[in-house]
Amino acid sequence: MPNFEVRLSTRAGETKTAQIFNQIAGAIETGRLASGEALTSERALAARLGVSRNIVRNAYRRLEERGLVETVSTAGRRVASKRRRRTRS
Repeated sequence: MPNFEVRLSTRAGETKTAQIFNQIAGAIETGRLASGEALTSERALAARLGVSRNIVRNAYRRLEERGLVETVSTAGRRVASKRRRRTRS
């Protein structure tokens, strides 16, 4: 995610997982993260944010469930193409 940085706030009124999910989902939906662009690894993002890897993993899983990102073999996760995305519920 070279052109996008997740930031956590203690005053956000939502969980850390929700903050990560919402920021990445918003960046994908507005085009700041393009189709095919690689996401930062769970471990690297967790270390940068100072949170557990499980928090990042849960956010990434929600993004996958919504069809916003996809796992590409051992290469990690990438932003899904627009035709594969599902609408938010």
